[in-house]
Amino acid sequence: MRQGLVAALGFLALALLFTGWVWSQDLPPAQWWTALRDADAPSYAQAAFALSAVPRLLVALLAGAALGLSGFVLQEVLRNPLAEPATLGLSAGAQLGVTTALLLLPGLGAGGRMGAALLGAGIVGGLVLGPNFRRGLDPVRVVLTGLVVNLMASGLATLLALMQFEYLRALFVWGSGSLLQNDGSVARRLAMVVLPVAALLCLLARPLALAGLGDASMRSLGVRLAPFRMASLGLAVVLAGVVTADVGVIGFIGLAAPHLARLSGAGRSSDRVWLAPLFGAALLAGSDALVQGAAPVLGMVPTGTLTAMLGAPLILLLLPRLASTAMPRPPAPAPTGRPPGPLVLPTILALPVVAILIAGLGPAGDMPFDLALALEWRWPRMLAAAATGALLALAGALIQRLLGNDMASPEVLGVSSGAAAGVTLAFLVLPVFAPASLLGFALAGAVAAFVALLSVGGRRGFSSERLLLAGVALGTLVSGAVSLVIASGHPRAAYVLAWMAGPTYRADMTTSLAAAAVLLATLPLALSMARPLTLLPLGPATARALGLALGRTRLAVLSLAAVATSAAVLVVGPSSFVGLIAPHLARTLGFTRAANHLLVSATIGATTLMLADGLGRSLMFPYEIPAGVLASLLGGPYFVWALSRTR
Repeated sequence: MRQGLVAALGFLALALLFTGWVWSQDLPPAQWWTALRDADAPSYAQAAFALSAVPRLLVALLAGAALGLSGFVLQEVLRNPLAEPATLGLSAGAQLGVTTALLLLPGLGAGGRMGAALLGAGIVGGLVLGPNFRRGLDPVRVVLTGLVVNLMASGLATLLALMQFEYLRALFVWGSGSLLQNDGSVARRLAMVVLPVAALLCLLARPLALAGLGDASMRSLGVRLAPFRMASLGLAVVLAGVVTADVGVIGFIGLAAPHLARLSGAGRSSDRVWLAPLFGAALLAGSDALVQGAAPVLGMVPTGTLTAMLGAPLILLLLPRLASTAMPRPPAPAPTGRPPGPLVLPTILALPVVAILIAGLGPAGDMPFDLALALEWRWPRMLAAAATGALLALAGALIQRLLGNDMASPEVLGVSSGAAAGVTLAFLVLPVFAPASLLGFALAGAVAAFVALLSVGGRRGFSSERLLLAGVALGTLVSGAVSLVIASGHPRAAYVLAWMAGPTYRADMTTSLAAAAVLLATLPLALSMARPLTLLPLGPATARALGLALGRTRLAVLSLAAVATSAAVLVVGPSSFVGLIAPHLARTLGFTRAANHLLVSATIGATTLMLADGLGRSLMFPYEIPAGVLASLLGGPYFVWALSRTR
């Protein structure tokens, strides 16, 4: 505890000292007290210090502490090192609420926007926690539901933003987390909520300290699991919701602060409950001081963006020191007593064809176009959607079996994030968007991310928690950079946003055939790994006892998943929802054997993206809904319903 406290206080002191140095550039320290004491400051510098600089620091400290405490509670209760406020979809819900409110009520004031953000966050929190409450808020189910609902809310917000990009461009500044203040009202609102909620969490200190012991031990010690989890998760959501409503989406603090507390030497939960808020406050205050200090050179960069871009490398550097944490590992999949019916696969394959044909019918129920001519123009796009959907689903199935974790998806590799960074850079620097040039930039980014993942997360035998944390850190770093580009108002920012949403309209014959070729190459290789993929979920000890070379096997599976993800991202953008949902749906339908699971997952992925692409062209014609967004909106509700019904 002492070592961790010294580290946290030292980090906080450095952040405060740097903030003071930034203040001194505009106002001498001798005038600080005069500016605070005199309500009617005689100079602009004194007024800015009292009404903007000091409230901004207070907001940074309160918001950082709240997010750090919220992340600690989520990680302890869910026993998952990846849990954070964003995992429950809170940030995406708040963003969707504000986006919708601005479209319906353009003149909405600050109070109304705060209410809309809190309402969106509350609705999403209810959607995540509600279906899982009767099952005792099972940690894995809650996080899975949160990931899916988060993707659905993000998809809706992205769709609205694409339709009204010029009108809503300023919203991306809020979405990136801006701490600019005009008075002390935000600091007062945060203090009025954060301090009482923190006090209530102190009443739950004992069960929080026992959360890592497991459900059976907690019950034997008298803890009522469902009420405890509901209360603690609810308070964590309130903390994150208030911060999001007042200052926007501040990423990575909730994830990084608890891990920094653990890395500082705090092994007990009773120690980390105090250290996580301190690290959160120090991280956000230090990031904001850097933003202010670099403003003359870089302009006003949103603080949330810089927080993600600074915190992610910090986690990557410290990750080798992280002790193993208790990742929720589901039991190994076993064949179900009720095998899938013979009509399951034909139904999956026929669904997109029927839906696309229905969407193309005219008012009289006929098809007012030449089907052969339409297919001549559309088949490259349909082939691209099918191939990339299958590749994403195949990568998702490989990753979930490799890590033995239902929360894994292609984005945790960091390869899709690296490809996204490469394509974003290409959009900004290339005069013409040539397919070959975009391919080169995307491949370079994907390879760089893959090398970083192997060098950082692959130590100590590719442990699941390190790979997942390394992938999330890489994804957060890239998301911060992309958010910075979008919020900057660059003329090509709309291209970046549209590509991130997963459109397929750029697909031509060359890219479609290339994606299909990659699928034909990777699918047989994946099927040849059926035995290792059956043994990996059993755990390292069992797999070794059965003669499996874990190091080489994991490297081979990870490399194959990386290739599949990279090829898909090059065509439809970093849309990873299919990679998360398709393997789950395949298991729900009864396909649990490794080979069958891979084949059906790829089939479901291809079907989902084909259906999304076909309907996206027709539902809002002449506007087009990107396939990645529509895929999340189509598959999300069914996935949540199916997850709530499985035992």
